[in-house]
Amino acid sequence: MKAYKQRIILLLKQLLLVFALYFLCRVLFCISCISYFPNLSIGEMMKLFFYGIRFDAFSIAVCNILFIVISLMPFVFANNVWLQKINNFLFLLFNSLFLLTNCIDFGYYPFIRKRSTFDTLNQLLGGQIDVATLLPSFVKDYWYVLLLYIVLLYVFIRAHNYLLRSKTPLTGKYSGVQKLQISVVSLLILGVSFVSFRGLARVPIQFIDAGKYASANYIDIVINTPFSILLTMDKTNLSEIKVVDEQVAFNTVNPIKEHKDKTFAKKNVVIIILESFSKEYTGLGKSKSYTPFLDSLMQYSLVFKNAIANAATSIEGIPAVLSSFPNLMPNPYINSSYSGNKLTSIASVLKDEGYQTSFFHGGTNGTMNFDSYANLSGFVNYYGRTEYNNESDFDNNWGIWDEPFLQYTSKTLSTYSSPFLAAIFTLSSHHPFKVPKKYANKFPKTSLEIIESIGYTDYALSKFFESAKKMPWYNNTLFVLTADHTSISEDNFYNNDVGHHQIPVMFFCPSDSILKGLSNKLIQQIDIMPSVLDYVGYNKPYFAFGNSVFGNQRSNYSIHFNSGNYYLTNDSMYYVFNNLNLEQVFNYKKDSLLTQNLFDSANKYRKQEDYLKSYIQYYNKTVINNKTHL
Repeated sequence: MKAYKQRIILLLKQLLLVFALYFLCRVLFCISCISYFPNLSIGEMMKLFFYGIRFDAFSIAVCNILFIVISLMPFVFANNVWLQKINNFLFLLFNSLFLLTNCIDFGYYPFIRKRSTFDTLNQLLGGQIDVATLLPSFVKDYWYVLLLYIVLLYVFIRAHNYLLRSKTPLTGKYSGVQKLQISVVSLLILGVSFVSFRGLARVPIQFIDAGKYASANYIDIVINTPFSILLTMDKTNLSEIKVVDEQVAFNTVNPIKEHKDKTFAKKNVVIIILESFSKEYTGLGKSKSYTPFLDSLMQYSLVFKNAIANAATSIEGIPAVLSSFPNLMPNPYINSSYSGNKLTSIASVLKDEGYQTSFFHGGTNGTMNFDSYANLSGFVNYYGRTEYNNESDFDNNWGIWDEPFLQYTSKTLSTYSSPFLAAIFTLSSHHPFKVPKKYANKFPKTSLEIIESIGYTDYALSKFFESAKKMPWYNNTLFVLTADHTSISEDNFYNNDVGHHQIPVMFFCPSDSILKGLSNKLIQQIDIMPSVLDYVGYNKPYFAFGNSVFGNQRSNYSIHFNSGNYYLTNDSMYYVFNNLNLEQVFNYKKDSLLTQNLFDSANKYRKQEDYLKSYIQYYNKTVINNKTHL
């Protein structure tokens, strides 16, 4: 019996060791990402750390449940040396892997502003990213993350080995009373583990529970990365909800668009999606611009200075731009169980009207499943690294450098007969933020590594338009330039959730002198597709979650989803919903750092709550039932 008690004590010490490890990871996360948590006091940080124990308990219980069960086995055979070695190996293995996920977010969090999810692992392990090619650059740029992981792993293993030295083997047989005592103790610890599995609560813990303890700015301090990964493993499916009248939900979204009074002009359409181009880097930002060509083109374009991205990653941003489809689910639509749905896109609509449709992305074919999405969305042609077929222009990371690939794109478009639709997605402004050697020191550099590659992509754009101007199709083409999402910043405003979603959106047509000016209208990525169709005069009904900026139908809100929460943004206000319940309201025009929660009564904001509930009800229903089309 004495030996079994020592074994229980050892188990508790091992679990406390993991708790200490999670605490240390949270400290390091705050230190490495402190610029993204403005005005965070030491006192507030410690409160968040305390609340984080619930989320740590869940993660630790889940990843160690097998280890706990084996450790509690009250049978003599459980003393087998090899069984104990295997059990301790499992303890080290699972906790080392989840330690790695915590460490990864020390470097990855600044780009996506949320804890990594199961989809992050799916992209890495599912062949959507060429890990073998990218790994050297990741190690080079984020050596400190690897070093921290190695140090933490070393400390963890050494501490665990120290605990094992005091272990007394379980020997002998048990009397009836001892068996009863052991069973009670085992059941008690398993019960505590079960409660931990539910986050130390009566009901299973969810993302929204973090909102009870933290504002929108600080939720990611409360949770941990293993928690985020574990809770998104089975979140591939949506659930139908009914909280408002169905007709009200339909009218709120009003997804059936039709521009009846228009004449279909069948202009060519070129949509250029710029990798990681925050509004901040352009002339629309608050400080210095690093995009001289883009700024010059704005003088002849209709530019929206209040444009919001519906997503924080490329895999979510592409469907938002090209299919007017916001990603309001834990996993990206492209990787979800709904990816085979018939999704309306600008390509599927225009292809039926005789347009030649093409998707250009210089990345390695298969990256992020963009080629699959393009095919399912109605793009007949896909041009990637394989089709480019010149490895001398490979950047040794993601794909073909922007300048040569955009020249290739221009030449390819010149082989088409009008009308055509081309979606072009750049890549050189993605981490690891490199430029071709021949352009070393040509573009401005700052403490933000991305700035140099932003300058390079801007230059590549200038060369693309220089080439396109010579082509017969140029004057009869509508160009739309936007971004898939934003990236890193040193400005506190662009680091909060409102600023982090601000992107450029501009419409340019060489033959249209009226299509110009600076607009204060709120626009989101999902508005781009209906705006384009409206502009070219497409006059048949189609399905879209967004609205044309050229029409009168406006929602006045942008919408996005992150870590179980929904967010609405309008011209000045920012609304944060835990699940479907509004809990935080900020005036980001007056309070740019989102420090003053103005929410005091649900009744005061009933309009916003009803809007979100209607939107999500209709969204979930149409996605589940494959009705995102006509």
